[in-house]
Amino acid sequence: MTKTNENKIELVNELDTAIEKTLSDLEAKREIWSKQELVATNTLYALLEASLEFYYFVTKSKSNEEAFKRVLRKTEQGTKDIWKKTSTLMIIVKTVFGDNKKSYAYATALKKAIEAKIGTEGNISMWEFLAQNNGINGVI
Repeated sequence: MTKTNENKIELVNELDTAIEKTLSDLEAKREIWSKQELVATNTLYALLEASLEFYYFVTKSKSNEEAFKRVLRKTEQGTKDIWKKTSTLMIIVKTVFGDNKKSYAYATALKKAIEAKIGTEGNISMWEFLAQNNGINGVI
């Protein structure tokens, strides 16, 4: 075999090795991302479940709603008088998640959960509701 052919074979082997390493590294990074995504999703579901429970608590009685508004007035959100034209659910969602596009999706999912009596005695939890319906997008 000539020196030129040996060099070509060596370059091809080095290229193959580099490609295999890159693919292996990318797969490892995807596995890390996948685990982090699962943790983030579970955390979001738990946060939505807690938000739903808080909504049920706030709307359980007039005194709870008044206390919620009183506390809200002490915050930056409360200075906007948002409770006068915004639902209690949306106020909770905006307070927890901020005022952004995702908040509207979360509020819609929570509203559908409320309509289905999710999280009430004898019914499935918000977390289960989301998991059974392929997440927020599946619910909305």
